[in-house]
Amino acid sequence: MTSLVQTAAASRVVAATAPSRAAAEFEITTDETVDEAWLVANAGAHGADESSRVRLAVYARLLARLGPRAAAVALRLPDIGAAAAGFVVVERGWAGIFGMGTNPAARRRGVATAILHALAQHARDHGAAQLYLQVEEDNDPALALYARAGFAPAYRYHYRSLGVRELHG
Repeated sequence: MTSLVQTAAASRVVAATAPSRAAAEFEITTDETVDEAWLVANAGAHGADESSRVRLAVYARLLARLGPRAAAVALRLPDIGAAAAGFVVVERGWAGIFGMGTNPAARRRGVATAILHALAQHARDHGAAQLYLQVEEDNDPALALYARAGFAPAYRYHYRSLGVRELHG
């Protein structure tokens, strides 16, 4: 699988993803620790199988250790509840955006843009001038979102996963 690492100025992403009037219906929480709302939103976005539960447990432990340098963001919608999630880690003027996902029932409603805005704003407010993220090269909706937000490719890499054929074959 090929992934792209993309970068952008935090201030540009904050400006490009500023909330619209439609975003008024979103309930967004930003917290330094993983709470139940974030776990539910992330499970809705990424699934709730065993590998997803393991990944969520790892994220929770990671964020618990990082304190205010990190934040977990969750978004709820009145009609479907948990809709999207992501987290950010700030370090030495840079911030990495990780684990972004949107519940399939909430797609095309601006929730990913709202999550990206909250993550970029937290990063900027905690001293990050630059952002980076990783995205799979074939994830066209995410690539379009990140391009609109001001991200540009920095480099790509390829990785292999043991057992992929068993999972997807």
